Amino acid sequence: MSNGDVDPYMGLMHPSLTRPIQLRLLGEFDVAVDDVNCTRAIHYTKPRFLLAILALSRGKPQTRADLAGMLWPTTQQDSRANLRQALFVLRRLFKSVPDAWDSTNHAIALNPDVVMVDVLALLGSYSGLGYWERLAYDRGGLLEHMAMPDSTAFTAWRGNWQSRIEREISECREGLICELTGAGEQDRALEYAKQWVHQHPADEGAYRHLIRLLHDMGNDEAAWLAMQHCRSAMLKHHN
Repeated sequence: MSNGDVDPYMGLMHPSLTRPIQLRLLGEFDVAVDDVNCTRAIHYTKPRFLLAILALSRGKPQTRADLAGMLWPTTQQDSRANLRQALFVLRRLFKSVPDAWDSTNHAIALNPDVVMVDVLALLGSYSGLGYWERLAYDRGGLLEHMAMPDSTAFTAWRGNWQSRIEREISECREGLICELTGAGEQDRALEYAKQWVHQHPADEGAYRHLIRLLHDMGNDEAAWLAMQHCRSAMLKHHN
């Protein structure tokens, strides 16, 4: 995607989520400022990780020492300098959003009022989003296509968020299916369940929704076939 293009994902944005900074952390990392994709302006992974940490902190200040230790644990001597360089990259990226930062000599915070984060949208942290709108942001794991730093603290941070994301996805799917079947829209619920399996072939939970729906609709043969496909997929992806 060239600089200046608008990510199609931004079209999923609910009107209530309009912010000058739009950040995608699920699946492919993307950041747009004032509707212009600026991802390529962040050449290295550490500024991207730093942005993810600050964005998901929702305005809570993070100490410079903690951030430096989390992202550069094996280079303590240079960790503060590395942090300053990463912040320089992000400040330059957000120069058109003057109120993006709240920082002191000891701590840094990103103003949550100027940034929309897909993770937070999926988790229901923004008002006005229904189950379908939240699930539209389910486009992969947290920072899944990036090489993770050799840091126990960062690994724990990402693991905690990823577990929470997976729980919320499961609850959103369950909520949407109940909502649709309760309104007599079983066929529509089934289409969503098939879509989840297609998009996430290694996700056993997606198969469970599909199998249960087929069974509840009286199509036991299709449910049995879906279960066999689930077993094959789990062997392929998870052994």
